[in-house]
Amino acid sequence: MAHQREAIILGALLHDIGKFCQRAEVPLSKESIKLETILCPSYKGKNTHKHVLWTNEFFEENKFFFPIDLNIKFSENPRDTFLNLASSHHNPETIFQQIIAEADKLSAGMDRYNKDIEDESESKFLFKKSRLQPIFEKINISD
Repeated sequence: MAHQREAIILGALLHDIGKFCQRAEVPLSKESIKLETILCPSYKGKNTHKHVLWTNEFFEENKFFFPIDLNIKFSENPRDTFLNLASSHHNPETIFQQIIAEADKLSAGMDRYNKDIEDESESKFLFKKSRLQPIFEKINISD
């Protein structure tokens, strides 16, 4: 399915867009906050990787910019929507969400010069100082 492939590609490219929103301290809606226990993994009893809440918020607030319906299901699993692909990469439930999780792991190896602080609960606000390096800087289309 063409829209399935497009959703996976777009979700893989934009899965960490929430990091920008989180660092800019964009307020979260009540709906996004309610997703914390679903989208965020838990570490030492606290939810981590909360940027996924801002990823969800970004897509919800900007859905009119995207050429696909963010809530359309593209598999038999009701959790396989574009919005869930992009937002569930730290707590994947489906094979398609696992693809985005793998893309995240691959890109994480490229964007960390210093020890990036993954556990936001322990670091409080130190993670906001870690430089984000877009993967697009590493793409060479001339060869």
